[in-house]
Amino acid sequence: MGTDIRQLPQLSASQLQELDRLCAQAATCDGSSPFGEQTQLSIAARTGTNFAIVSDDERLQALAHVSRQPGSSALAELAVGPMNDRVAAGTALLRQVLEQFPELDLWLHGTDNPLSAAATACGLQHSRTLLTMARGLTDERDPASFPDGITVRTFDPNTDVTAWLELNAKAFAELPDQGGWTRADLQQRLDADWFDADGFFLAEAGEQLAGFHWTKIAPDTRHGEVFVIGVDQHFRGRGLAKALTLHGLKYLHDQGCTEVELYVDARNTAAINAYQSLGFRQTGMDRQFSM
Repeated sequence: MGTDIRQLPQLSASQLQELDRLCAQAATCDGSSPFGEQTQLSIAARTGTNFAIVSDDERLQALAHVSRQPGSSALAELAVGPMNDRVAAGTALLRQVLEQFPELDLWLHGTDNPLSAAATACGLQHSRTLLTMARGLTDERDPASFPDGITVRTFDPNTDVTAWLELNAKAFAELPDQGGWTRADLQQRLDADWFDADGFFLAEAGEQLAGFHWTKIAPDTRHGEVFVIGVDQHFRGRGLAKALTLHGLKYLHDQGCTEVELYVDARNTAAINAYQSLGFRQTGMDRQFSM
């Protein structure tokens, strides 16, 4: 059976179904889903660029999805199904991607993803690590102790978008994949089937937004996520992040979640230590490779 590499500007309905099969196979091979949330949203919205290895019976054997934000490098993720030589297939696909996008950041998911060999074969170097941490939710009765002058309420999509985007940009100024969110990026999440404003908590000092904890519950599961926590720099060091974390964990527990996970940059040792003190332990690792 022959194969060829094609650029697919948009995936058809049948190709999207094929991609679901491919992603399930890739996850079995690598121990983790090949595409993160942003790439899944981009594919669903039919934005970005797709490069695929397609068999002569039109089945997707591998796919690289590339998206690009103005003023930044292209961002790619890669799914490779079971083949005799997955690394060789991934290398061939990446070389095609790099011909069009020479300034590239590639995310590979899974602690020991073998496709890292394809990245290094193409000249990409390990540039960043994202850790997955998790813990059970069995007894979340401890009340969150917020600093004096702080009140907590839930997010209002009609009035809080601008203020939240401003705080998110300041809180994650060194991490543009989070801090660079636009109004459209936020709206994609607000429109998602999992979004629930009751699990999106805002901490305020008077009328100033001081921090937030956005929780997430995967549909039809008892699995929760610390989706993102951010604190204004002027309110750091006062225990606000811990209080927001505990507040969100109790909410997830009360919604019936039995476990919770989160993602944290491996360079953020302060956050890692704080999460470990709350019982979180590392369960996975994603790596970014860059030119």
